[in-house]
Amino acid sequence: MYTSRPDVGVKYALAMAFVPLLVTFAGQLSTPDHQATFNRAFVSGGALPRWSGGFLASWGRNTLPADTGDNLILYNRDGRVVAKWRLWFPDASLVTIIDAAASPEGHVAVTGRAVNASGQLAGFLASVSSGEAVARVIQTSPFEGQWLEFGPDGTIWVLGYELGDKRMIRKAPEHSPLRRYDRAGKLIGEYLRWPAMNCGLHPAVESGGSWPQLAASSDRIGVFLPACRVWIEFNPQGESLGSFQWHYPLQEVGASPKDRFKNMALRVVMTQDSRVFGTFGRGLFGLNRNTGTWEPVGLRPPLSQIDWLLGSDGDRIVYRTGRSELAWAKVE
Repeated sequence: MYTSRPDVGVKYALAMAFVPLLVTFAGQLSTPDHQATFNRAFVSGGALPRWSGGFLASWGRNTLPADTGDNLILYNRDGRVVAKWRLWFPDASLVTIIDAAASPEGHVAVTGRAVNASGQLAGFLASVSSGEAVARVIQTSPFEGQWLEFGPDGTIWVLGYELGDKRMIRKAPEHSPLRRYDRAGKLIGEYLRWPAMNCGLHPAVESGGSWPQLAASSDRIGVFLPACRVWIEFNPQGESLGSFQWHYPLQEVGASPKDRFKNMALRVVMTQDSRVFGTFGRGLFGLNRNTGTWEPVGLRPPLSQIDWLLGSDGDRIVYRTGRSELAWAKVE
């Protein structure tokens, strides 16, 4: 007797029909216990602000010589501006801020690139405090930091890459994508040697619409690498605490372009107690390290989705609820 073989789309539909019976939940998001408005933080075409260290850091991604306004602003929990700077270099023709993070003491670290009038490009790491007017800057080239985070001990962790001929990642020399600096900008640790880790094109590049990220809790640093589909943890001294393979919340076989968007990790954070949460599309998920699954977090009405997850504050996650409004809530 001839038996037809279901095509991929049919198998995907059949599999998804049984998913509700298998899904476990990472908890439920509580009613917000704090909300605030940040009027200047969300600028059309600007970088997505980030909550870290008890502050919201907001920055302009690209600054030209004619842009004389502030390009780095720090807000407190109530939406009030507590510090602002214009990060600029005298001989620059373009300054690009890629990522920024704050510490509980009000220090802000920034990764970026600067281009001079001759077209030469240099990666940099800058740090500035709320009581200072001028940032301390070190050139990191040939290493170009992309994402950064303050460790529990105040050191600065940076994830990035070195590029080869014609700025091609495929021609990059052997190097460490993850590095640790002290507050003065001195390099004190290098981790995740590439290409020895054998992680796709490179562990610090975009994969499937998701970007690598760093997050911190009270006792560790977490590294999210979508190109490797792995979550890696280090203690503040740089010793490995474990590597955890994971898979996306939705099945990818037969998924439509819209479904693949739902698999994009827009932001991954770690709360003070080291729980890991991420937004995939506009759904909120918690990472189960034992199974490698991203388990959905239940949302109480009227909240049906998370617009943007911006960071964590103690045991709360911080997310955007409207154009300029943020909310603090706990996953219970």
